[in-house]
Amino acid sequence: MATGLKVRAPGVGGDLDVVAAAEGKLLYLELKSSPPKHLSATEVAAFVDRVRALRPDLTVFVMDTALRLSDKVLPLLAGELGRLKSYTHQRLWS
Repeated sequence: MATGLKVRAPGVGGDLDVVAAAEGKLLYLELKSSPPKHLSATEVAAFVDRVRALRPDLTVFVMDTALRLSDKVLPLLAGELGRLKSYTHQRLWS
């Protein structure tokens, strides 16, 4: 497991918050601790760019709050994930 890695791929910026490998699978966690009102489309686009560059087997976008998930966070993620050719997502809360 590694944390705080910098992305060096051309056209992709930011850091990889948590990356882990186990049993031949790669996991990437994006961790957000600021309130959702501060989450921008640019940040979400950069996250999706990092997913495209890294191509992990599993990616988890983690926010430490349940505020504004349905009206802000999920629409931003859904819009950006639409840029990926193939992906699956699952909602893990009710």
